[in-house]
Amino acid sequence: MAEKNIYQINADDMKLILDINIRAFVQFIKPVLEKQKKKKKKKEKKKKKKKKKKEEKKKEKENYNNDKNNNNDKNDDNNNNDELTI
Repeated sequence: MAEKNIYQINADDMKLILDINIRAFVQFIKPVLEKQKKKKKKKEKKKKKKKKKKEEKKKEKENYNNDKNNNNDKNDDNNNNDELTI
């Protein structure tokens, strides 16, 4: 009987060990990656919502300013008409 060196590993055994290690790593890392993906999605959604809200505020402000300017113009026209009639 020939003594087998305990450190000697053939290629098939090495493939099996690597395959097992890769599967274990994937099982471990997969939930972590999914959690990060969900966080990223949630963050992007929040960012979009914030951007949309900011745009709406900007539009409201523009509309308010436009209405205010239009109202001032009407008042100016009314004042001019009053002066003409007197």
